[in-house]
Amino acid sequence: MNARHPTRFVLPAVLLGSVLAAACFDDSALENQDCASGADCSNGQDCVVTDYQASRGMGFGWCRPKGDGCAAGIQPGCGCTLDGLSQCCSSEEVDILPFVDGGSCICVFDDDTQMMGAENTEGSGCFNPGS
Repeated sequence: MNARHPTRFVLPAVLLGSVLAAACFDDSALENQDCASGADCSNGQDCVVTDYQASRGMGFGWCRPKGDGCAAGIQPGCGCTLDGLSQCCSSEEVDILPFVDGGSCICVFDDDTQMMGAENTEGSGCFNPGS
């Protein structure tokens, strides 16, 4: 009996399993993960670097679904999300930096809000332009 006989079936099975695993990869598994380029993200995603991230010399952005842009309310340098009358940053990693003109804001790192003297945050990561 030939000892190599079982190997003939194992190798094709491993290759088939690898191909199926790659075909079934869930794009959302890498969503909002750090990336240096699009090669770090899945095929259905782009590496989105905000101007704020680039200006901080971070050298990375986040994997985001193609065409969606930055992650509002959580990604550093991206705009806030609207919650009633307030604009919010909902991630623990970022705080809010309000702009006086137009009542808009972006999400930035906590140390930048202190350095820039940000005001009108409610301590909850939200900014109410009317207050």
